[in-house]
Amino acid sequence: MIQEHGFSGFPVTSTGLTGGNLLGIITGRDMDFISDPSTKIKEIMTKRDDLVVADYGINLDDAYKIMSDTKMGKLPIVNQDNELMSLISRTDLKKSRDFPSSTKGEDGKLLVGAAIGTRDTDKERLECLVKAGVDIVVIDSS
Repeated sequence: MIQEHGFSGFPVTSTGLTGGNLLGIITGRDMDFISDPSTKIKEIMTKRDDLVVADYGINLDDAYKIMSDTKMGKLPIVNQDNELMSLISRTDLKKSRDFPSSTKGEDGKLLVGAAIGTRDTDKERLECLVKAGVDIVVIDSS
């Protein structure tokens, strides 16, 4: 997955999805010296007991401090039941710091916009954009 999707690491949960029980995390560093492709993730991942995590609802300033103090590149955010709610990466925090004027929603996530025209084919594009979760659509009628 790291090579296929371009991520430097990802959390491992009981369901394979956000909301599952956090079991551990795997990073590119975990994979660097693995030569056997049949090696199971659970054999090389950093286990939950060895992870630094933060409680759901933490603000970005506090998350940054934890990551800075521990020199961790990824900070899993879990609820009281150890279910993964999100993952904050050092890259996320650097972008937030470097682009403080970026447009974000109430949840702190970047807003996504798209432009469409007025042709009939744009109706299908609009449906796809809405399904993908676009936040704002601009209609170009020129």
